[in-house]
Amino acid sequence: MRAEAGTSANTFRVHSFSYLRAAACLAIVLLHTVFCAVSLFPEEASATQALLSNIVVNNMMWAVPCFLMVSGALLLNPERPVTVKKCLTKYIPRMLIALVVFCLLFRALEILYNHEPVNAETLRSGFYEIFSGTSWSHVWYLYLMIGIYLLLPFYHKIASNSTAGELRYL
Repeated sequence: MRAEAGTSANTFRVHSFSYLRAAACLAIVLLHTVFCAVSLFPEEASATQALLSNIVVNNMMWAVPCFLMVSGALLLNPERPVTVKKCLTKYIPRMLIALVVFCLLFRALEILYNHEPVNAETLRSGFYEIFSGTSWSHVWYLYLMIGIYLLLPFYHKIASNSTAGELRYL
């Protein structure tokens, strides 16, 4: 949504959230790229490069909680009803699809780069890693979002029925 002159402050706030989410997404990509570059190839990085990498990674750590908070603020909008059915039929399946697709993609890349054989055991281990929580560490956010979506109707009731003072206390 675009904030135009004369529109409500709520529209402007959502517009601002979009910019925050975009900045957080870029920071998360930078964080993962720099972290992986030095952690996967430590023997090729000088001490200065490792130090600069740590500085960049540490300065990008704000992005994950910021992205999560903006997502929560948008999901808990009192004007958007959240039902158990909506969470179970819309939100959670989207996260499960993203989780399975990206984990299978990462597993395929591992098979390719590690020269592993493509057989039933390799595929079974990939699915096992997805559903046992032992998959790739950077997809933890998808597992987190599934949990949040499972509890979202309750969070929405709390946010909708609490006073501003109660929410500050919480």
